[in-house]
Formats: sequence, structure tokens, C-alpha cells
Amino acid sequence: MAETELSQIKSSFKTAFWVSLVAIFVSALLLTVLPWDIKLKLLLLTFFSVAILISLSYLQRKERQAWAVSQERLNKFSHFVEKSREINRLIVERGGFLPIALKLAEYFKEVLMASQLVLFYKKTKAYKVVLISDNSISALKNIHLSFHDPLVHQLKSSSGPNLQALEVQDLDSEWVRRFLPGFQKGQVLIYQSNDKIEGLCFFLPDSSFSTLDKEFLIWGWENLKLSLEFQKQAQFHKEQTKKLKEKLLVLENQPAQSEFKKKLFDVETFLNSAQSLFTVLEEEALLVSYLNLVQQQTNCKFGLVYTLDEKRENWIIKQSVGMDFKDSRYLNFPVTSKLATFLKTKPKPQNLLLATEELKKDPHLRNLLDNGIQLGVRLTSRGQFWGMVFLGEKADHSQYQEQDLELFFILCQILNSAWENLKQFKKIEELSYTDSLTSLYNYRYFHKRLIEETLRAKRFNRTLGLVMFDIDGFKTYNDSYGHQAGDRVLRQLGGLLLTTTRSIDIASRYGGEEFCIIMPEADSNECLKFMERLRRVIAHHPFKDEFLAFDHHITISVGGAIFPSDAKTVDKLIYCADMALLRAKNAGKNKAFLYYEQEPVAKR
Repeated sequence: MAETELSQIKSSFKTAFWVSLVAIFVSALLLTVLPWDIKLKLLLLTFFSVAILISLSYLQRKERQAWAVSQERLNKFSHFVEKSREINRLIVERGGFLPIALKLAEYFKEVLMASQLVLFYKKTKAYKVVLISDNSISALKNIHLSFHDPLVHQLKSSSGPNLQALEVQDLDSEWVRRFLPGFQKGQVLIYQSNDKIEGLCFFLPDSSFSTLDKEFLIWGWENLKLSLEFQKQAQFHKEQTKKLKEKLLVLENQPAQSEFKKKLFDVETFLNSAQSLFTVLEEEALLVSYLNLVQQQTNCKFGLVYTLDEKRENWIIKQSVGMDFKDSRYLNFPVTSKLATFLKTKPKPQNLLLATEELKKDPHLRNLLDNGIQLGVRLTSRGQFWGMVFLGEKADHSQYQEQDLELFFILCQILNSAWENLKQFKKIEELSYTDSLTSLYNYRYFHKRLIEETLRAKRFNRTLGLVMFDIDGFKTYNDSYGHQAGDRVLRQLGGLLLTTTRSIDIASRYGGEEFCIIMPEADSNECLKFMERLRRVIAHHPFKDEFLAFDHHITISVGGAIFPSDAKTVDKLIYCADMALLRAKNAGKNKAFLYYEQEPVAKR
């Protein structure tokens, strides 16, 4: 990667600079004591100096080239992020599959640098065409590839995890010769998930893929999956909306209470309000919008949404409207409670006032009832029990009717779909912030979060720790065992880092073999203890390699700095942590130091 190359060249340049100064000094010293003619001494000294300057100039030129490549990739990154967001907006706005398909085809062509492509996606019984690049190959729309075709078995045995491209001509497939003769000199891109081939993309001309290209191709696949899922959902919601309109109109025409008839007089307004939930792309905002809609439609005094805590041991209040809790913890309850078990088995809203005497013995249900809760229902997404909604008594103190429960159930179904929409969108957005090799956050996300966390620390007058480290002698490791072995070390290191940091810490890959951890609310003592623990954990961890018969052990050099005592700006904080890291390197490596006021260290 360009970042790794740039980091290595910078390191080589700094080393070469100091070696050059030492070489010139030693040369001058030797020439002083040697009994040679002064002109010969000056000539040799000039020769040495020119040779060293040429060497430094070459390294500087290489650094500029690596920097240019890095900038080009950054520009490419920004371009494809915007492309992906444009597709996401179309998906969220339910723009229909055709305009999304056209955008996705354009996206894949640009990422693959392909003149033509045909993309197959896994359906019920075969891989079917979902995208083609242009009308000149529109005849390919109706072809499909059976799961039992020899080509599928060949691709499964030839491809690895995630994304891989193979030469089509190497496959020697009768199916390709028959249906895709124009792509025999191209490549096929295989997308695998959970050891199953999800899709295939045949394209022209041949291309080579960098890590960055693969990241954007994964974005494309995820966008395609989301589009196809929404296409299916759109048809389902169209049918459900038609039924809902009919049901609400029937309810409206019934000789019910005048208040209820008044509440349902505008079906279109209700449906538009419900549909607006799909445009909300933040969890808290979605739940608040939903509870406001429920409160408006059911006339409840207050509403609560519960979700699981981080340890998935307790149901806690995630959002509420109409009720101000100074301390809501007394309303939380464990996942093992009778109340949670009861609602888990009931798909429709339950009037808790009518619960059995046995269930009312549950202290958690008794607690909710004592605080005015009357209705409760589970929330599920793709079969997973993710939350619960509870409603308080009505504002006019009347009783909930069957029509209220039916309406509440419809709103819960809409929330489940909106929640799934939000999670899918977040999944795609997260890919733009994730380093594909280590599964840690990338530099872009790191810088964004560091700005946010320093502002938060300043607002609440708290401290913040920033830890930076890199792998000692990683260039030598790559030269000895190969860059793929180095990548496997980085991948394992990413997983190890996630298990070593706190849940509130933000671990990121800074670039190459450099990593950083943002530690909210950590002071110098906590930061130094963590740095030492991290150094020891990594030093004692056996890094395994499937192609080598022995485990590897690596060491790291660690530096840290504290906001605001060491620095009051983001750039200065990064500088201070980096200077501490350099000091750890110069102290013999495998060390951990916090920053203190010192002269800049120029070598590594």
C-alpha cells in the first residue's frame, strides 16, 4: 500500500540523512590524518559528498513519488465515497431499482476500469443477471447460471474468502463459451460471504486490484444487496400499504367512538408520517420520531423503547418521550425476567393490565405497572429480538381499545422495517471508515473521532489519552517472509487490539504498520498503564502463519500524549504522541513512553 511504502521511505530517508552526516564527518577525519596531497583529499571529500547528496536526492524523489501515489489514492477514495453515498441516498429515498441499477453499473465499471460487465447475483435456484454495463449486451439479461453447473464448483474450489478475480480463459468453461463468448479474454470477480458465492461479475478488460479497489468493490456488493432487499421490501410494503389503507378505512367507517374516528380521518397523513421514518438515519432520532408518531396516534401520555445493554444482560431504556426520568435505571430489568420471556413469545401488543396473576408476581412487571405502563410489545428484525416498546396510560384516562392495539402493532412493524433500513445503511457507511485488512477504523475515521473527542473533553473539562505505536523492524520482517506474511501479522494484530482496548476506546490503523488508540477520559497514569500492558500482550502473543512451520513474535514501540496537558489542539496532540513514539524507538525499541517537553527527535 502507498501508506506503507511512504512510511518506509520516510524512515529510510531519516536514517540515510544521519548516516550521511556521520559518513562525511568520518571521511573528513580520516582525510585529515592520512598523509595525502591536499588536492587529492579535497577531491575525495567532494566525491563522497556528491555521492551522498545524490543518494539523498534519490530517496527524496522516491518519497515525493510515494506521496503523489498516496494523494492519488486519497482523491480516488473521496470520489468513490461520494459515489457510494449517492447510491445510498437513492436506496433510502426508494428511488426504484432501475435508477439504482444504472448507478451501480456505472460504479462497478469505474472501480473495475472495465468497458463492459455483466453481474450475476444469487437467487433461489440460480445466479441471475441483475446488472449489465450497457445496451449493447442487453441480450444477456435473460441468461442464468445454475448452482449445479461445473463452473460454479470450479469457482468455489479456486476462490478464496471475500473477493477474488480469476482469468476467464483459465476456467475452460463450456457455459462461458456458449453464453458469454465476448468475455473469454476477461476476468470474473467472485464475491463470497460465509463460504458461499453470493455473486459473480464478468468484465472487460483485465484489471489488477489494490486493497483500496477491493474495499470499494465490497461497498458495491453491499449496496447491490441492499438495493435488491429493498426492491423485495418495496413490493411487500406496497401490498401491505394497500391492505393497511383498506383496514383503516373499514375501521373509520365503523360506529366507533367519535375520538377514534377523528384520529383516523386522514389515512394519507398517517401513511406519510410512517413512511418518513425510513429517511431517518440515526438511531436516537429514529426512536424519538417513532415514539412521537405513536404518541400522536394512540394519545398515550408517554412511551419507552428498550434495547439490550452492551453485555446483552439487561433491557435498558434507549429512548423515551413524554416522561422525564432523573434516573431510569430502576426501570431496567434482566433478559431472564418473566416479563421479557413473556413478550418474546407474543408477536402482537399486550395489555399488561390484563396479565395473569402469576405474571404480575414478576417484580419487574409490577414496577412498570406502578409507573403507569399499560401496553408492551416486542420488536424483531430478521427474526432477531432487538427491543421492546412500552406505552403509558392514555392522556384522557380512557381505556385502550382493540383498534388502538391494532394501530400500535402496525406502527411497530413499520419501526422494525425502518430499523433494518438504518442498520443496513450503517453497515455500508461503516465500510467507508474501516480498514479492510485489520478490521480497525482507518485514518479518516480516526481523525474525525479525535476532533470530536477533544471537543467533548474540552466541553466537560476532562482528559483524553492518545496512544500511537508501530511494529519494530516490520520492514525487515516483510523482506524476510514476504508482504503476505506481513499482512497476516497485521490482520491478527487488529483482532488482538480489539480485545485489549476498552469498549469506549477507538482503535485505528494510522497507516502502514502504525496504529493509534483514542482513550476518552484517560489520564497520564491510566494511559501509561495501558501502554505497558499493550506492549507486553503483543510481545508475548504468538502470531501464526499457515505457510510457516513456526510462530512469530513481534515487539512494538509505544508513545502517548494527554489532552489538554500536553497539547490543546488535535495536530499538536498527534505530534506529541508521535514524538514519544520516536523516543521509544531511539531508546532501543520495545519501549513505552509518555510525551514530555523535549527537543524534536529527528531519527527513528
